[in-house]
Amino acid sequence: MTLYVKYKSDDDGKSAIPPGSTPWASSEIWLTDANGNTQTSPTDPNTPAAYIGANYIHVTVNSTNPTPYTGVQVQAWVCDYTAGGVGPASSRPSTNGTSGVRTQIDDPLSSTQSRVAHLTWNALSGDETKNGGHLCIAVNCYYEGQPAPDGAERLGGFLDVFNDRHYAQRNIAVLPASQKLKSLVLRLANAGVEAADFEARAWELDREGGIGAVEQELLLAHCFVDLVDGKPKPPVVPAPCQTEPLERTWLRGGGRLMLTGMPEPAEIRVAGHDAQFTVRTNRHCEDGESQGGGPVHLRGAEDGNGGDGGPGPGGGWGGGDPGGGWGGHGGDGCGAGLTIRPGELSPVLVTLECEGDPGEVHTLDIVQQTDDGTVLGGARLVAMHVPDWWSC
Repeated sequence: MTLYVKYKSDDDGKSAIPPGSTPWASSEIWLTDANGNTQTSPTDPNTPAAYIGANYIHVTVNSTNPTPYTGVQVQAWVCDYTAGGVGPASSRPSTNGTSGVRTQIDDPLSSTQSRVAHLTWNALSGDETKNGGHLCIAVNCYYEGQPAPDGAERLGGFLDVFNDRHYAQRNIAVLPASQKLKSLVLRLANAGVEAADFEARAWELDREGGIGAVEQELLLAHCFVDLVDGKPKPPVVPAPCQTEPLERTWLRGGGRLMLTGMPEPAEIRVAGHDAQFTVRTNRHCEDGESQGGGPVHLRGAEDGNGGDGGPGPGGGWGGGDPGGGWGGHGGDGCGAGLTIRPGELSPVLVTLECEGDPGEVHTLDIVQQTDDGTVLGGARLVAMHVPDWWSC
C-alpha cells in the first residue's frame, strides 16, 4: 500500500490510522463550486447551500513510493452520513450511486510530489436540504498499472477509513447556534451480520488548544465570518487549478476571525465555558454536561439503555455496552451503550444548549467504538454562538 490521503498535516501514510485519531476531519478534501468558491455544507438556514449544479470535490493524494505513478484513479461519494457509514452504500444519487464520481490523475505522483484530483459533482435538487445541507464526502484512490496495482475500485459497502489508507473522509459540520436549543438528528447502525454491542463517546476538544486550523478554514468559508487585520482576501483560483482551499491561503496571511453582522465587533474564539448538550435515542438518555473543560458526560438511561453515537465506516452510528449508565471522568470522556441489530437504523437526537456570547465556539467530537475501545468512526461538530436576531 503506497497511495493515501492525509488525515492530518503530518501524516506520512506508512501505517493504519492510530486509535484515538480523527480521520473524519481531513484537511485534504474540500468542496467548491465551479468557479472555485468553497462550499460550506451548512446546517442552518441562515447559510443556504449553493450546491445545485456543477461543483468540484478536491482531493490531495499522496504516495509513500519514490517511484512515480501515472494514471492514479480517484473515486468520491457525497454520502448521507445518517445511513450507517460512508462510501458506496450511502452515496447520494447525484454521485452516480455506488460507482461514485471519478477522475484520473495524469501527472506523475510519488513520495516527493503529491497531486490534487478534481472531481466534478453535479448536485441535484434535494442535496441542498438533506440533513440541513450537511453531507459527508468519502474518497478512494487506487492504481492499476506497472509495476504493480495499488488499492482497488470500490462499487459497494462502506469504507474502512481507519485501516485502509486508500480511503478518506471529511465529515465536519458548522452549526450557528442562535436558539436556546439547537438539534441535529443522526442514526445508529450496525454493519455486521449479528446483533452487537457498541459504545458511543463524546467530548469537547481541549479548549486551551484554540480553534483548529481545519475548523478555522471551514468557519471562514461561511458568510457569517470575516478575516480582519491580515492580508487581503486572495483572488479565487478556478476549481480545476486549485491546490488548496482559498481560506487556507488567506489565513496564512494572518488576521483575526470576526462574526459579521454585529453592531459591535465580535471576535470568533474558543468559548470561555464548557459545552452542554444532550444525546438521546429511542431509549431515554439523560442530559450530558462538560466537566472541567474536558469531555462531555453522556449519562445512560434509568433502565440501563441510554445511547448516542458517532458515524463510522465500520458500523455507522452506534451505541455502547448494553449496561449503559455513567461513563468515566477526565480526558477519556464517557459514554453510554446500546445493542444494535443488523439492518437497524436507530435515530439519535443531539441537542446543544446555546447559552454563550456571540462568536464563542465549541468543538465536539462524537465517536462510535466497539466494547473493546476500538473507534470505528466519528464526526466533528463546530458550534458557534450567535444572537437570536442575527442573520448573515
